[in-house]
Amino acid sequence: MAGANVSGQADGGGLAPGWADYEHGQLRQLLLDYGAHWEIEQGAAWVACTRNGSFTHVIAAHSLDDLPAKIEAAAQEDTGGPGR
Repeated sequence: MAGANVSGQADGGGLAPGWADYEHGQLRQLLLDYGAHWEIEQGAAWVACTRNGSFTHVIAAHSLDDLPAKIEAAAQEDTGGPGR
């Protein structure tokens, strides 16, 4: 299973090289778009977490493809504005 290290670099996790490159590119773009406000990592699912004082908002997605839409929807709910 591929993962991300603390610097946001994807490791291949034994996946085919083409998939690891695709996933690395997606993760890099997510970190550029949302990394200032969200911590993004992979465990059983891809997880994005943001903190506002004592409030912690956690979002889980099965793939990196699903995560941006969920982050945007959460930002709309929390602040009425975009998540970037």
